[in-house]
Amino acid sequence: MKTAIQLYTLRNEAKKDLEGVLKTVSDAGYDGVELAGLYGLNGDQMKALLDKYGLRAISAHIGVDAAIKGENFDDYKKIGIKYAIVPMTPRPTEENRNEILGGLVEAVGNIKKAGFVPGYHNHSYEFEISFGGERWHDTVMKNIPDAMAELDLCWLEVGGGDAVEYIEKYKGRAEILHVKDFVGRGHYARIDGTAPAVPLAEGLDFDQRAVGDGVHDDTTAIQTAILWVPEGGRIILPADKLQIFVTVCGISILFSPYRKLKLPPSISVTV
Repeated sequence: MKTAIQLYTLRNEAKKDLEGVLKTVSDAGYDGVELAGLYGLNGDQMKALLDKYGLRAISAHIGVDAAIKGENFDDYKKIGIKYAIVPMTPRPTEENRNEILGGLVEAVGNIKKAGFVPGYHNHSYEFEISFGGERWHDTVMKNIPDAMAELDLCWLEVGGGDAVEYIEKYKGRAEILHVKDFVGRGHYARIDGTAPAVPLAEGLDFDQRAVGDGVHDDTTAIQTAILWVPEGGRIILPADKLQIFVTVCGISILFSPYRKLKLPPSISVTV
């Protein structure tokens, strides 16, 4: 499996110096990036910049309205992305949920028609909200069967879902995972009861963390991903200047310096 960095997490830096960011990403050992906008470049310019630093644009986040209009589709084709992913929608209510689903169906259909693999990226509300006893995420994915599930394991757990359960549920369909850590919103200790390496700051009810510094059970989720994410699937990680690579059974995952993931003996770790 390959790793890519989610450029959205570096959006402020990229607005100032996109080339500098891509060089840093390449130097850190990433295989590619997930785009969230083109920073004023056209497809040829972005492709040339990525090629310069040996990076591949694996995917791009494209909003529902932009996907329906086909905005920048020609640019993304020139860049060579495979996956075009709807990153989020408005929070659903009884009044607007059918309208939201209709927009998603149209967006996914347009993405597929353009030759990309469509996908949907979750936040927490898809697991917090249910209609008729069915979680909104399940409703969404049932209505867009051609879309793969880009499971964001952090938001999935924050919303009350179980990362392992959903990786297994969407085996063969979860071709990209977002892996990140967090503290807060009812999650203040690790699965073994110990405190996170970087506790929640006073005054905050939630904050994201580098993988291994929060409370998420990444070990189990990663082992499940090894089993179910299809060959050629991707792990996409948020940017953190203080993170380093370790490799777990061929999957590159980021961890903070001086921290090690506790794995069973059958899983080897190399740095």
